[in-house]
Amino acid sequence: MYHSTVAQTAPVLAATGVATAFHVVAAWTLLVAGLALVTTARVLRRRRQRAVVAGQAL
Repeated sequence: MYHSTVAQTAPVLAATGVATAFHVVAAWTLLVAGLALVTTARVLRRRRQRAVVAGQAL
């Protein structure tokens, strides 16, 4: 039978931890980028609407 020791599993756990941390950071980055995109689109839409209303007032 195969018995793993801490010395044998430590590199695997370390690699898994790094991979998990990478995925968490990547997911967080995508979330923030998505929120920034939504916010930018909303601001631009408001500006465009205000410009149209201001143009109609002339």
